[in-house]
Amino acid sequence: MSADAEALRARALIDTLRPLLAGQGAGVQGAALVELVALHLAGHPPGAREELLALHVAAVRAMLPVVERELFGPRGHPGG
Repeated sequence: MSADAEALRARALIDTLRPLLAGQGAGVQGAALVELVALHLAGHPPGAREELLALHVAAVRAMLPVVERELFGPRGHPGG
């Protein structure tokens, strides 16, 4: 599968999951995301998991400013 096709499938999955998480509260959202990430990592060999987790955290950090602007506008999170 091409990178473009994967990106489209990922976007469709995100668009499906997002409303399910909305309004659930930070604890419930966090717990669901923890289990989903663990499920993803468990499907990889144990020796690869630390590197994959580091890549995942780096990707999350890179996405934060984008998602924050989407949620709160150009000024970002109102909490500073």
